[in-house]
Amino acid sequence: MMVVKLILLIIVLVAFAFFAGFNLDNKSSIWLFFKTFDNVPVFMNSLISFAFGILCALPVAFISKSVKQKKRDAKNNVQKSSDKIGENAENQIDDKSQKSGKKQKTDRQGLLSKINDLTKKEVSEKSQES
Repeated sequence: MMVVKLILLIIVLVAFAFFAGFNLDNKSSIWLFFKTFDNVPVFMNSLISFAFGILCALPVAFISKSVKQKKRDAKNNVQKSSDKIGENAENQIDDKSQKSGKKQKTDRQGLLSKINDLTKKEVSEKSQES
């Protein structure tokens, strides 16, 4: 990806160099608020306009970046608090399931003992019959 960016930068610089080279003879007047500059090459007008555009765009870029960062931080704080709530709920569920698990174990043991008793009775009845 970095190689592609480097190639694009080189292409842009070469295009700008050709633009500047072919427009050296083209001159214009530029007015900057209180002073007028005569016989300024056209590519300088484009270069100054581009630089001024960057200066105007930088504050917008920084402000939007800080707003996005604040939104991300707020979202992360909400997720952390919801995770804590979820952990507490999971712990409560685990406690309940452990208690019900103990009940199930005792119920199973009671059923197993009843089945064992019935099989013993059947075996003893069969042995008495024979």
